[in-house]
This record gives sequence, C-alpha cells and structure tokens, in this order.
Amino acid sequence: MKVYQIRIKLYLLKDIMAQDVQIMLTRFIDKSLFEKENLGKLHNTNTYKNYCYDLLSPLEKDKIYKKGKIYTLTIRTIDEDMAEFFYEVCPNINTREFKGLTAEKRVLPRKIIEFIYTLTPMIIKFY
Repeated sequence: MKVYQIRIKLYLLKDIMAQDVQIMLTRFIDKSLFEKENLGKLHNTNTYKNYCYDLLSPLEKDKIYKKGKIYTLTIRTIDEDMAEFFYEVCPNINTREFKGLTAEKRVLPRKIIEFIYTLTPMIIKFY
C-alpha cells in the first residue's frame, strides 16, 4: 500500500484563530470535492473518505494565523486518484479565508511503525 502526501500552499485572506481553522479547512476541502461530480457524491455519502489532513503549519506563537501569510496544508491518502485530484484541484480553489497557490505530491517511504500519535484521528460532521 502506498501513502500519498499532498502539501498545499495557502495564502490567508484574513486572520484565523487556531481553534477555528479546522472548520475553514474542511470548507476548503469540501469545496474542492465538488469540482468533480463523483467526489461531490462521495462528500454526501456516509462513509470513510480515505483521506486525512492536519492543521496549517507553521502554527503562530499567538495561535492566530495571519492574513497575508502563506501556510501549508498537508493531506494524506492511500487512494492514488484522490491524491492526483487534490494535487491538481486544490491550488485553484479559493474560499473567503484561503487562496490556493501551489501543491506538491509525493509517496511517503515505507518504514516500520514504532508508535502512532495523532491530533486529528477522525472528523465527523453532523448536519
């Protein structure tokens, strides 16, 4: 199994508190999914989406992401088609908070896992 990592550079259009950034990143990713019909349907399906993402990096010391600065969003997936989709589409997505700039894609090297840690293991949205 291959794990794909897509690192997307995002330009901030307004200041964002660290506690609010996950909601806005979810909105950014959701908007990208609706660029392709079958992924828009996936978005509305009650199933695992087979990707995960972290918060923006670097985190500012005062925990406020700054308007006018560039941050990195990292998305990981085991689905090659989804990796290619994020790589191609996300740099062209704009929301009220973010302007997509560039993306880079790579396959993470396999290595023996000694321990697992995560800050965002799963996102569940209720509407």
